[in-house]
Amino acid sequence: MINFDCLTLEVTRRCGMQCAHCMRGDPQDVQMSSDVIQTLCRKTRRIEELNITGGEPSLGSAALKELVYSLKKHDCKIGAFFCSTNAQAYAPEFADTLTELYRYCEHPASCMLTISLDQFHSAPDPLALQEYRKLPFYNPINEKGRILKSAVLDEGRASDNGIGAFSLPVSPCFFDVQLNEGRLKIGDRVYINVFGDVLPNENLSYQTQEAESLGNLLSRPLVEILLASAFKPPDHWHTSGGQERFCIRLTADEGIFTKGNCDDKMFFPTARDASVIYHRLVHNIHIMPVNPDVSAVPDELRLVTESLSENAVRCIGTRICYVLPGETKHKAVEIEMLRYP
Repeated sequence: MINFDCLTLEVTRRCGMQCAHCMRGDPQDVQMSSDVIQTLCRKTRRIEELNITGGEPSLGSAALKELVYSLKKHDCKIGAFFCSTNAQAYAPEFADTLTELYRYCEHPASCMLTISLDQFHSAPDPLALQEYRKLPFYNPINEKGRILKSAVLDEGRASDNGIGAFSLPVSPCFFDVQLNEGRLKIGDRVYINVFGDVLPNENLSYQTQEAESLGNLLSRPLVEILLASAFKPPDHWHTSGGQERFCIRLTADEGIFTKGNCDDKMFFPTARDASVIYHRLVHNIHIMPVNPDVSAVPDELRLVTESLSENAVRCIGTRICYVLPGETKHKAVEIEMLRYP
């Protein structure tokens, strides 16, 4: 049986909008099938954080309703959920189903529905705005008014329109996978799309998802897909004899993080433990390229990622350059996984 720390489910690819910044691409008239939902719920015992996405989730109310029914039927525990809607129309069944899920969650105070209000989305329907805001789990976190160009992923329609600022590295595997007494615990973020394809990255266009799928849960057991996709540190990373120790070193130019110039180190007893943190840092720095305490984020900021070559000390490394138009010298942050000492 599987425990997920964070599972994102694409309940539909239907959408009534054509947002210029959409990382998915053009809408498709499909929603998650009963077979995918039942297969997933039969093998899952806990989802700490359930993200419900699309497309536009409110246009997949039937799939969402079956998902909530199946989670309860198979006694799959849910910590909390997150869902965002464009609120182009009020969908009572969608609101009622989320309310049912809210009451089922173990941490209802952490549940969240939000409405995307920004320069890319069309104005919401006034009735939808009014009714969704009444829900006890509504949160205005996505009522941003304006999304910075530097926060737009270079995927899907954003890439087609030339407005994407950065791409996330697509990993071929999961790093935080633990098997213990018949329970498989996945600490990484897992994405399952409408067709049942399993992916280690939730920020991908429909086209990229086809190329990067690790397997489909309708044609291969989900546990098998997850275990086969677990990261295995290369043999040459390990030292011969003695006690192993690995280090994550983060070095940032002044002005990227509030600490300014820093050289932080974190130590781990195994290569797997260090790999988990290394890849989490790389992902998080892409998602939040500038520290929230920095008051002004340049709208033209782009991130350019470079791999650092392996050497006698460095197992793996990434340099993320902060590129601004007209500047020849770029600031950067480097994340390295090192053998220590």
